[in-house]
Amino acid sequence: MRTLVYIDGYNLYYGRLQGSPYKWLDVGRLAQEICGENAPASRIERVCYFTSPVIARLATHGVASVEAQNAYLRALMARNVDVILGRHQLENGYAPRYIEGSAPVRRDRAAIWVLAEKETDTRIALTVYRDVLHRQPTATGPHAAPCRLDAPSHS
Repeated sequence: MRTLVYIDGYNLYYGRLQGSPYKWLDVGRLAQEICGENAPASRIERVCYFTSPVIARLATHGVASVEAQNAYLRALMARNVDVILGRHQLENGYAPRYIEGSAPVRRDRAAIWVLAEKETDTRIALTVYRDVLHRQPTATGPHAAPCRLDAPSHS
């Protein structure tokens, strides 16, 4: 059975891997293990990993976070995982003010920065659509979005 795997790396990291010893998870091997256990006749043809690049000035460890992410993404690509990047968007917003011992009050709001990951869900949906449409997924086909890892971003 032909199998294609799509991983929302941003949600995987923040939902399960952050703070764990598994940050260097081999997602291709994980997919093989899961498919082997649940569908032994499956043949993985493509593994896609979707994420957004870390922004150094907003990351807890700055440039080191960017370098760590880039190293991980290069390792995935070396294991034939397609890495497809979205982006982050930083905007000002408002949230209920925190006052210890008090319930939040909707009208008492404080200005905050809102960092949102953008384009990942759309890229996942379009990649799935294109893979189904073309029925011959390859990492070099017209639907592939190659990943380019530049020097750490200080922006």
